[in-house]
Amino acid sequence: MSLLLFSISFAINNTYATSSSKANLSAVYIYKLAEHIQWQNSAQKNLYHFHLIDKDNQIEDQLRKISQIKKLHEKELKITRSTSDNIPNNVDLIFIAKNAIEKYSQIFSVTENTNTLLISDNLKNDRIALIDLQENSDQSISFRINKANILNRNLKLNPDIILLGGTEIDVAKLYKEGLQNLQSQNQLLNTLKQDVISHEVRGKQLKGDLEKTKSEELRLSQQLLDAGQKIHQQNSEIAKLQKQIGKERVELETLKSDTQKIREAIAQKNEIIRNSEEKYHQLKLDIQEKTKILKEKKQKILLANDQLEKQEATISYQQKLMFLLIIIGLLSILLLIITFIGYRNKKISNQLLEKNSIELAQAKIIAERHALAKSSFLSNMSHELRNPLNAIIGFSHLIYKNPATPANIKEHSSIIARSANHLLGLINDVLEMSKIESGKSELYQEDIDFCDMVRDVEGMSRILAEKKELDLIVELSPACSCFIRTDASKLRRIFINLINNAIKYTKEGVISVRIKCEPIENQEINLLCEVEDSGIGIAPEHLEKIFRPFEQVTKTTQRKDSIPGTGLGLSISNELIKQMRGSISVESKQNVGSKFKFNVIVSQASCEMNPSHCNISKLSIGIKPGQKIIRALIVEDIGDNRAYLENVLHHSHCEVMLTGNGKEAIEAFKSHPFDIVFMDIRMPVMDGIEATKQIRQLPMGKDIKIIAITASAFKEDQEKIMLAGFNDFIRKPYLPEEIHNCLTKHLQLEFIYEGAGESDNREIKFDIHTELKKLTLNERLGLKSAAMALDVEKTLDIIDIIKVQHPELADRLRIFVDNYDFARLRSYIEE
Repeated sequence: MSLLLFSISFAINNTYATSSSKANLSAVYIYKLAEHIQWQNSAQKNLYHFHLIDKDNQIEDQLRKISQIKKLHEKELKITRSTSDNIPNNVDLIFIAKNAIEKYSQIFSVTENTNTLLISDNLKNDRIALIDLQENSDQSISFRINKANILNRNLKLNPDIILLGGTEIDVAKLYKEGLQNLQSQNQLLNTLKQDVISHEVRGKQLKGDLEKTKSEELRLSQQLLDAGQKIHQQNSEIAKLQKQIGKERVELETLKSDTQKIREAIAQKNEIIRNSEEKYHQLKLDIQEKTKILKEKKQKILLANDQLEKQEATISYQQKLMFLLIIIGLLSILLLIITFIGYRNKKISNQLLEKNSIELAQAKIIAERHALAKSSFLSNMSHELRNPLNAIIGFSHLIYKNPATPANIKEHSSIIARSANHLLGLINDVLEMSKIESGKSELYQEDIDFCDMVRDVEGMSRILAEKKELDLIVELSPACSCFIRTDASKLRRIFINLINNAIKYTKEGVISVRIKCEPIENQEINLLCEVEDSGIGIAPEHLEKIFRPFEQVTKTTQRKDSIPGTGLGLSISNELIKQMRGSISVESKQNVGSKFKFNVIVSQASCEMNPSHCNISKLSIGIKPGQKIIRALIVEDIGDNRAYLENVLHHSHCEVMLTGNGKEAIEAFKSHPFDIVFMDIRMPVMDGIEATKQIRQLPMGKDIKIIAITASAFKEDQEKIMLAGFNDFIRKPYLPEEIHNCLTKHLQLEFIYEGAGESDNREIKFDIHTELKKLTLNERLGLKSAAMALDVEKTLDIIDIIKVQHPELADRLRIFVDNYDFARLRSYIEE
């Protein structure tokens, strides 16, 4: 191996002449020379330490490559480098490069009493050299060795080191040269002594000349004193003449002063006249300015009166909405009471069925009728509740996003929207439980990004946890595949129910979520999950009750600020887990905490999925120029919903026609051409499905886009709707963005968005992460704090400050606030 390295070095030497090849060849020579050196106590060494003083790293890199191929004396090689003369401890070899050769003398002195080998590059002093590499005229490399200096350091040389292409420095010759230099220095010293003697003789002569000069100086001083007396007399005469001249000057200055005073008096009078003219002109301008201000105040008073009238109208409308919300809340309570009574009736019926077979048959018929009646009632109640909720959520959304809406009205509309969404969640819980009881709940398998789902659930839950000052820790095992096939909505619902329960019943401490995956046969995966909290815990006698519907065994120990629920969360989660071929269990100690464990069976995704990207919605203010006006037909029997949808479409610059049922829609379709139809499903006279079938049979009805507006919460109902001839469906309640997306999807309508510049409307990519890094630390911390507190007003104030320097970023951040997406806003800031 050593012969191979040496042959490579000579091949490089003969072929290349670049700085890189010289560095490579120097590294080979340093390594080969080290192989021919024997250090003291080498048997006790664990490794050899080479230190390079070099401003370039090429030799260092090459030495590392060589050390990886071959060990030095069967031991590891440590290589360090610096540009200064600071030397580490316990160094075996130091290489001083040509670009740092001026440090050689100091390093030689510091290491003189050590066993450190010094290798220099083109050192011009053979006396202090140990091994010196020299570059020849043909750009090859040779070296010179001073054996005396090497032996003085208790280092041994292998005799065949000269075979590497080096020469030995003649120490005797160096001694002779040093002796000759010493003799020449002695001769120079003798010459200097003779010069000193001659200078002493010359000094004595100069001392005599100095005494003569002093006597001559005394004579000249006397002559100078006589001349000074004569000059004094002349000066006294000159002083008399100067006094006379001074008197004449004083008189002249007095005349000049009087003349100057007269001129200043004239200038002051001129200034007074000029100031009077300016004051008159300024007074005239002040009168004009005050007249203008009075006019502006008059206009502001008129505008304030107009705004006051608008606010009074808005408050009146708000009061009507609040009254409607109270009615809906009473209806939802009535729905829960009826559902609970139905459940209790069914339980009593089951007990009676056990007594005899005759009563069993009769009770079975009664139970089936009750179940059918309950399903029909829940379906009708869902439709009747979702329709007004659509208007409530939609109009509150429009009120909040209207720039003219006052801040207090915006806060009220935000409260209405949150309350309506909470009521919608309660309705969905009751409907889901009804589906489970009737056996109609089915799994809808789809390929999903599981890692993205976990991050999404974590982001939503972290807001609730941080609001209560709790730590949320989510651990996803690396063995879990990101791409799985399962029912995404049901799995997400299970996670949210369990995590939210843990947050709800924990006052302080940590919520831990651990997720693991175990592969099983047929590409199936056993998904194992744990949700552990440090909350109030559950008493042992209540552990069996918590999975029953409408059971809330910890109701008396809830915090005052906790949000009341239906008692269906754990019951629904239990049934969904069973449906996904899994099971759930709980371990709990009072005042210590609870741990819920569950597992579900999922499958490996059939193909790799592209990571989903968030499409951020903005409030549209119209369509881009050059596009045709969209003619839309609204078929809706409820006036509030018609008004809301009409408002959304008018803001999209659509021409809208309104009808109240399917029959009116068919007549309107025969007499007017339309581009799109928004069709409600449940209506009097003729429902939406029958109307759609008849429209499809008309000559112009085959290609028309018909969008179903449905209050149904069941997927099977939505599939039936799509089979009836609809192009798409929108579920109540809906937001304006869903209507805009529908128009873009089916009619390729391009919108202009509020606050968006020209570059936004051309869909140029915008990197929020990069733009956020441009903000100051105070701006980022303030924005994060406001987002964590879910403070809309404070967040918007900070965004207004950011808009001064970063207007485009401010528009993007405002979208998150408008959509209440504080979780995603905070994740962008933290990243």
